Amino acid sequence: MVGAPTQRPLRIGGASGGFTDRVAAIRRLASDPDVDAIVGDWMSENTMAPVGVAKELRRQKESTPLTLDERMKGAQYANTFLQCFEPAIHDLMKNKTKLVVNAGGSDTELLAEVCLNLVQQKGYNVKVAWVEGDEVTEAFKNMVSGGHEFVSLTNGQTYQQWGCDAVCAQAYIGSLGICEALNQGADIVICGR
Repeated sequence: MVGAPTQRPLRIGGASGGFTDRVAAIRRLASDPDVDAIVGDWMSENTMAPVGVAKELRRQKESTPLTLDERMKGAQYANTFLQCFEPAIHDLMKNKTKLVVNAGGSDTELLAEVCLNLVQQKGYNVKVAWVEGDEVTEAFKNMVSGGHEFVSLTNGQTYQQWGCDAVCAQAYIGSLGICEALNQGADIVICGR
C-alpha cells in the first residue's frame, strides 16, 4: 500500500545466560542504536537456593530498618549484574534502549532501587520497575501445612517424603508482569528469577 508507514522488526539483544557471562555485553549491545531492547539472565536454580536461604536468615536477624548502603551489604541479588549494568548506563539512556533482566534474586525491589540510584547519580531520569510474585515461600509453607501434596516430577516423591523443611520457594510466573511494566513506560525492568 502506498503511503503506509513502514515498521522495522524489533531488535532484542541477549546479554547474558548466567551470572558469570560477558561483563561488556550490555554495554556493547546498548552502544548499537538499532538495538531496541536487551534481555539478560543472571539467576538459575543453582543460584536461587543460596540467595533465598540468605535472605531468610537475614530476615530473622533484622529488627530495625536499614539504609540503602546497609541493605546492599547483605543483598541477595546478582552482584555481577551491576558490573555489567553500570558501564552501559550512558548508552542505554542515549539510545533509549529498554533493559529487562532477571538479576533480582530474592531482593528484586532492592536491585531496582540500586539501579535507579546509579542512573540518577549519572544525571539521567529513568523509570525502573521490578516484577515480584515469584517468591512464594509463605504460600508454599501454608499449602504444606494445609495438607497439600507436592510431588516431584523427577522421582514421584511427595514433599513430605523428602524429609526436610523448605527454607525458601520460588515459582516461574511468566512474562505478563514484564509486559505490564513496559506498557507503563518502564525503561528498566528487574525480575527475580
